Amino acid sequence: MNVYLHILAGYKYDLAEWLTGSGKSDKVFVPYLSYSCKEIEKEKLGEQIDFVPLEILTQPDFDEKLKIYELPPLETDFMEKALAYESMFINIASFKRAFPVGTYGECKRKYYNYLKYWLNFVRTNKIEFMAFDDIPHWMASYSAYIVAQILKIKVCILAPVGIRVPGIQGYIHVYGGCIEDIGRDILKDYNEIKKDCSIKIELEGLVKAYYDRAVNSNSEATIKPRDRKKWKKYVLDAKYSERNVYFPLARVLFYNTMNLGSAIFKHRTLEHYYRNHLGKSDLLYLRRLKLYRKYELMSLKEYDRQSIYPDKNKKYILFTPQIWPEATTIPQAGCFSEQYNSIQLLSAITKEYGVEIYVKEYYLQPYRERGFWKEIDNLENVKLIKSSVSSGELMENAIAVACQTGTSLIEAPFYGIPAISLGRGFCLKGMPGLFEVNSIQQGKKVVEEILSGINIDKEQLKIYYYAIQRNSVFFHRDPKGRTNSKSDEYKKTRNDLMTLFEKEIVAD
Repeated sequence: MNVYLHILAGYKYDLAEWLTGSGKSDKVFVPYLSYSCKEIEKEKLGEQIDFVPLEILTQPDFDEKLKIYELPPLETDFMEKALAYESMFINIASFKRAFPVGTYGECKRKYYNYLKYWLNFVRTNKIEFMAFDDIPHWMASYSAYIVAQILKIKVCILAPVGIRVPGIQGYIHVYGGCIEDIGRDILKDYNEIKKDCSIKIELEGLVKAYYDRAVNSNSEATIKPRDRKKWKKYVLDAKYSERNVYFPLARVLFYNTMNLGSAIFKHRTLEHYYRNHLGKSDLLYLRRLKLYRKYELMSLKEYDRQSIYPDKNKKYILFTPQIWPEATTIPQAGCFSEQYNSIQLLSAITKEYGVEIYVKEYYLQPYRERGFWKEIDNLENVKLIKSSVSSGELMENAIAVACQTGTSLIEAPFYGIPAISLGRGFCLKGMPGLFEVNSIQQGKKVVEEILSGINIDKEQLKIYYYAIQRNSVFFHRDPKGRTNSKSDEYKKTRNDLMTLFEKEIVAD
């Protein structure tokens, strides 16, 4: 059996050596990124471990560099199965620097080029198992996942959920064999634990720290204003800011000049320049970005001018839009990745009950499409709430909290408030206080049950978190993905991953 580990943290090397050394795999492939890998590592890892040029796959001209045109063409049976994933890939591929500026034709060509690459890679290297340390949500990883799904290759996805504590780097990851069934073992284990009174419920580590903090309603929803300002500045700088975007050519020339100097004097090789310089494709994207930002986006400040303060005397469901784009919306939210559809469905369900939908923009989302807010404005029982209002305050007065897959669904039960998830992508299925809504008629029954009164048992919630603890892995790494192989946390994560992969590889 050959294995591909799409794991960017340092655990991939230990896992690869364990898989080949124990005889569970003949050969293991791991991604190569220049900022996290050194050329000398190739010599250290030996012949049984090889690198996949993930960095090249992220570049606009990867098809030319890897000579995709020389690979065998895709055949009808494969392409017909690939159609089911095409629209989601195009949605992912259209984003550049967090803005959808790619054209349909460009994205579609990329889709089939990526499929050709991964199909050839899987067949040539006889890959029988793939593992991902996040929901596949960018072109290189999602296309690999698609090929695995079409060819029915075993997959293990470890997806981070919003169970974390400030000051502790890393997240709890829950797992599944595909995007839709991530967290599959938690509900099964939870139901079994409830029946077995002999099991002692004892939370540990990060799960205990999060649970204890959340029980006291000291959650992410009540983050302090100064911390909000700090994180908002970080997101603006790291994700959405495009300095000199109104002078694309000047930006490209300046960046390339600096990059050339760095390649010559610091790295002593022009390969660094060729790998990182901005080309015609980047210039084209920057020009599109200039027009897109100017005419199509509404800023958070403009949103706040049009929004209102909440009336707490009214019955309302709080809907918390997620950061856009993000793995938890594209592709995890599936058919509800366009969040307007979720809000419209809730609006249709609740209007005959005199319940309003309060939509509060996320303070870390500095822009959203203007058309998104225009569509919502046409829904009569939907109100836009100022972003400065605390989500925790809104939760305390809401009859329910709704979202696709966001962390507000995890927080709501700790406030004694029911949570409503849209679609089938939420990881923590069966959580006490959680309702899944997929249609108007079914949603009306949920709203009627909520209006009649829901009591969320904290003891049942604790049992559910115990099931999470038994069916998850804690990835201890810093925001840059670095790990400390000498720490106890690293060793525990590595051992937990070994145990999990051993179970997943031999699973039917």
